[in-house]
Amino acid sequence: MGQLEEFLHDRIQQFETLRSLHASDASWRASEQNKTRLSFRDFALNFERFMDLIGPALKSGGYNLGPARRATIFTDKPRTIYRFSWPDTFVMAHLARALAATVEPQMSNALFSYRSGRGSVQALERLARFLRQNKAPFFVCRRDIRHFGESLRHEFVRADFQKFGSTNPDLVSLIDRICRFEYEDGGACIQNQRGLPTGAYLQLVFENLYLSALDHELDCLSASTYVRFGDDLIFLTTDFKQAELARATIERFVAERGLELNPEKSAFFCLQPPALRGFRDAAGVEVRSTFRHLGLVVDWRGEISLPSDKLKKLQKLIKARIARSAALLPKDSSIEERAVILIETAKNLLYDTFAISDNPIATYLGYCRSREQLRALDRWVAMLILKFAVQGGFKAANFRKISFKRLRQLGLPSVQHMRNKHEFPIRY
Repeated sequence: MGQLEEFLHDRIQQFETLRSLHASDASWRASEQNKTRLSFRDFALNFERFMDLIGPALKSGGYNLGPARRATIFTDKPRTIYRFSWPDTFVMAHLARALAATVEPQMSNALFSYRSGRGSVQALERLARFLRQNKAPFFVCRRDIRHFGESLRHEFVRADFQKFGSTNPDLVSLIDRICRFEYEDGGACIQNQRGLPTGAYLQLVFENLYLSALDHELDCLSASTYVRFGDDLIFLTTDFKQAELARATIERFVAERGLELNPEKSAFFCLQPPALRGFRDAAGVEVRSTFRHLGLVVDWRGEISLPSDKLKKLQKLIKARIARSAALLPKDSSIEERAVILIETAKNLLYDTFAISDNPIATYLGYCRSREQLRALDRWVAMLILKFAVQGGFKAANFRKISFKRLRQLGLPSVQHMRNKHEFPIRY
């Protein structure tokens, strides 16, 4: 029996999968929304009984998935996902965890999506490290795959599973049945013809496998660095010919695998300082000094910062907290007394909230890597406190009444110093 088969039939690992499903708030909401189906609570309470039935069915290749239900969720945009019964959800989640553990040693170091200990910020740090260690100009080939998980061709999914996961005919047959799952739509039951069920972790694991050969090929090119996160691919080099080679390689491989690039999110450009008169191509290669990737901004020096929209959201959150404290200030207090109270609010805001892992302020600050942006944020917080302490406008002239140095003496915290001392968590 191979590693994947052992993992699937290990009762301890089965309970770990059950606990991971239980930890998801979405799982409880989904069970509440599907009153006519088996609830998660009933599934968990009768888990041993279900496993006694599911286990032999998996081993004999006789396990069949029931029809899924389509549902729309709203994240950054409306997305369609498929919800299965809890036994089916458990089987697919456990298979995904087993497959992810089996294939992990075979994945490229350039792949950062849906892998333990890796994340989007680590992917950006790899790009930033290359930028800091080399001289501009740089050439960037960025590609995005349209509807990646829904476009996976089943013959390649099966081949990838046999190559990286297992050749066990029963497990291969299970993968085939998951690929051809049925879902209810308008009273009819429709069989899926392409891709894997959106909303299932198994789809993400197969996305990693689907372009594994491309990841290894691009990661081996010299004078360059390459990063993939799901459907986002970016290749960065100091050699223009290498960039062209990477572009051709990506386009060839994507076409061979039956995928389609998203031109709106794809780009090929030169990255350099704004004042540098470096590479200019007659064919019209765009020149930039920064680019946005995976939700953050990277500049030609390798500095990672928050984009303007996220910075405004962070400032709005901080301003709301300090404004609430300002509304309670004693009317007969002095400017410095009001400043001390507001400084305490800022300290509580920056220190205490980091104890909550999903606090939005901690999240935004945890992603920021730019010292320049952190210094600007420190000054902005000081000006905000002075605005309410002086009871005037938001302007630098208020520093004539209480200097920035004096605010520090009164205890005003510095986000930049907290970053340097690692006093708040860095997001990955």
